[in-house]
Amino acid sequence: MIPGATGIEVLRVLRDPTKTPKLRAKIIITTNLEQRDDARADIEQQADGYIVKAEITPHELVAFLSHLDG
Repeated sequence: MIPGATGIEVLRVLRDPTKTPKLRAKIIITTNLEQRDDARADIEQQADGYIVKAEITPHELVAFLSHLDG
């Protein structure tokens, strides 16, 4: 929902070391939008995590984030 760019385009820029060489952040995608299987797989490959907000409880979110730090 970014004007002029898709989420996967933003992810590719963030992961491109020539465009964002000092990025040290984890990238977690949160959505409630339905994704095609191929689009979701592409997003999951680029991001450190992918969460469907309507499908996760607060306890599961804490466990998910704790796992990313590990």
